[in-house]
Amino acid sequence: MSAEDAKEQLVEALKAEAKTEAMSLIQDTVEEAKLTANIEAKNRYSNYTKSCN
Repeated sequence: MSAEDAKEQLVEALKAEAKTEAMSLIQDTVEEAKLTANIEAKNRYSNYTKSCN
């Protein structure tokens, strides 16, 4: 394997690792947003039902 081939393989491996980490971060962010939205919805519903009484 030439030095150029090794360099290309390293670059591709780093790209793949960065993509995997980015996808993981995106999934974590989406999950956190869903949880936050769920909590907010419950709070709003609770406040609404309290104001109806």
